[in-house]
Amino acid sequence: MAKPTFPDFVPPMMAESTKAPFDSQDWIFEIKLDGYRAITVFDSAGKPHLWSRNGLSLEAKFPAIANLVSSNSAFPSAST
Repeated sequence: MAKPTFPDFVPPMMAESTKAPFDSQDWIFEIKLDGYRAITVFDSAGKPHLWSRNGLSLEAKFPAIANLVSSNSAFPSAST
């Protein structure tokens, strides 16, 4: 059986305007502060890659975060 292929980049869901906010116990909300939002995608070898919402690599800009994600055993591996 062939291993599933992983995309290089997964674009995030973008925020949308609405007339009124909603609240639900089925959702987890985060406050968006000014700054960077990074998305981590694991390639087929289990190596994480950090991306901006526009598909720009953030690994060189934030090497400490990239190293932390790479070394954290709590993150999934493609071999499991």
